[in-house]
Amino acid sequence: MTDSGGLSGSDSISVSVQAPVSFGVILSEVFYDPASTDDGLEWVEIFNAGSTAVDLSGFSLGNGGAAYTASLVQLAGILAPGQIYVVGGATSNASNGNPTFDQVFNFNPDFQNSGTTADGVALFNVAAGLVTSATVPIDAVVYGGSNTNGLIDETGTANIPEVGDAPSGSSIERLDLAGSWQAQGIPSPNTSPLGGFSNTAPVVTITAPADGSSSTTGDAVTFAGTATDAEDGAISASLTWNSNLDGALGSGASFSTSALTVGTHTVTASVSDSGGLSGMDSITVTVTGGATPLTVTFTSIGAEDGWVRESSETSGVGGARSSTGKGSRPIRPGDGKNDRQYKSILSFDTSSIPTGATVTAATLRLRRGTVRGTNPFTILGSCVVDVRSEE
Repeated sequence: MTDSGGLSGSDSISVSVQAPVSFGVILSEVFYDPASTDDGLEWVEIFNAGSTAVDLSGFSLGNGGAAYTASLVQLAGILAPGQIYVVGGATSNASNGNPTFDQVFNFNPDFQNSGTTADGVALFNVAAGLVTSATVPIDAVVYGGSNTNGLIDETGTANIPEVGDAPSGSSIERLDLAGSWQAQGIPSPNTSPLGGFSNTAPVVTITAPADGSSSTTGDAVTFAGTATDAEDGAISASLTWNSNLDGALGSGASFSTSALTVGTHTVTASVSDSGGLSGMDSITVTVTGGATPLTVTFTSIGAEDGWVRESSETSGVGGARSSTGKGSRPIRPGDGKNDRQYKSILSFDTSSIPTGATVTAATLRLRRGTVRGTNPFTILGSCVVDVRSEE
């Protein structure tokens, strides 16, 4: 703000926005008061009550003091939906409930009994190195007597202890997602009464082609499938397709490929849901090399061979002919006497070729008899062949 004399003044504050407890990761049980020595026995249990896997590398634990900063733990690992994660130790025996530690950290001596004043444990959604006395936890439990040191909870308010001081050898355990706690006479690490959200693996079904089907190399094969998840719904668009012979084939609900190699393929369609669980389906598809080309040879029918000779040079009109193959020279390419050109006709019986067969190529071989004059292929160029079927 600027006054009438042109001088200005200002003030500023910092605001930290924290994720609510409904983010999914919460505190579920705390063991802080061993019956004997404190060394290596305390632990904190974390629970993922959400529907999505969480990377704990962005989370930390704090306890003690007036702002949970007497002891800070940088968390690590992936916490799946409904999964429990225990930090503490490294001592595990009957006195602390025989916990299985997911991350080892010795809280001693900062993780202390509350006595007549309050103490607490806080869960932060920031790395340990970024936690300050002003950082508001995303979840916290305050235990012990009067909260004279002003420990705040996830609302940012200094509340009275949420649970009294647990007897030595006991833990405090969360009973519901709303935040009700009680002293637990026998510690129960790695288990929780919290329901949270269940996560089931997605169901994948390959709908095309049929299992055990076959095709010929070069043919286009269309693959299609569905993927549904109880939590995420339809996730077919996220399918990935792989062959044990060719590797990655495609992605999505459907695609086509004509590049499958020859052999029997095990084709797998797979997908992962938002909670990190996977589903898949597999079929076999056989690709063959196709039919082997067949080569057949036919000899012309001499009695049906013949020729036509033009009536005069360059006339292009027939004058003489032979249709019975008679004579010593029934095939007469080139020019005859007076430069009249011949067109020869050859007849072949191809009835042995199966109906529906595809003819890919034809080669005509002529055996030269005698040459009179100059080689016609030198003067007149290449021989031109016209293939016709019998009408």
